[in-house]
Amino acid sequence: MKLARTITRSSFKRKIVILGASVFTSLALMATGFATWIISTSSKVETDGNVTVGVTEEAAIEFGAIEFAGDNSTIAFEPAAGDNVGRVLASSAVDALTENLTVSYSTAITGASNLNTLTVTVTIPKGVQDAVDAGYLNIVFANDVDWVKTPVLKTDTTDVIEAYNYTITKTGLKGVAEATTDTAFNYTPSGNNATLEGALSFTWGEKFGGMNPSVYYDTPDSDGVNGGKDVADDQVKVEIDTFRAMLGGLTYEQYKTQYLDTYNDETKTYTAADPVLGLKFHILIDASAS
Repeated sequence: MKLARTITRSSFKRKIVILGASVFTSLALMATGFATWIISTSSKVETDGNVTVGVTEEAAIEFGAIEFAGDNSTIAFEPAAGDNVGRVLASSAVDALTENLTVSYSTAITGASNLNTLTVTVTIPKGVQDAVDAGYLNIVFANDVDWVKTPVLKTDTTDVIEAYNYTITKTGLKGVAEATTDTAFNYTPSGNNATLEGALSFTWGEKFGGMNPSVYYDTPDSDGVNGGKDVADDQVKVEIDTFRAMLGGLTYEQYKTQYLDTYNDETKTYTAADPVLGLKFHILIDASAS
């Protein structure tokens, strides 16, 4: 039989000492283990740099005034100059307008070395476009397939057309040294300068056989020629009245009434100048470096 061990005071004290040593030893081991961990700390380095911004300099593209060749800025749908025979004549008044179907314009450009894109917009009144659509006139643009036609609506409306814009844009001009003549205008660079030249032209339409009415109504209808000599006088008045009304002009009867006092019994004509219709065309030239 195993006897129970008697813990004496001295042995209990020894136990405490042993336990105490054990606890201390454990603490010592923990302390030793803690010392093996490597703790990294952060570090940084800083410096300053400079901020700069380039100086802004103006290299503007500028236009001179648009000038018309021969100071002629009027399109005139009038009888042919010097036509003093037949049923439809040019007025004998000194200041009467006669046919002029082309105006040529030009402008000088400075700063052209920065120019890449040119846009030309020609605005014509709706009445003129109506006459074109009805066959009384043709509007002529070089390479007209490149022109974009858009209606110009009356201010604050969505359905009333006042005019039509014909617009063409030419790009890729930057660095071009030779003249460009393959579009609706001629662009001729010279160093930092350039010249732009263009024209607005009309021809008479099929309604008048491609001729001025003053010629058409006196020309016999024959092979290859669509003449209107056989058109009755009353119909001549109707056609010309219709054409003029599109442009806002006076009809034959209105003209007779308004200018009765200018009628010449000997020549059977009215000598008053044809009233100016007040129609305007507009040319806008826009340039950009983009």
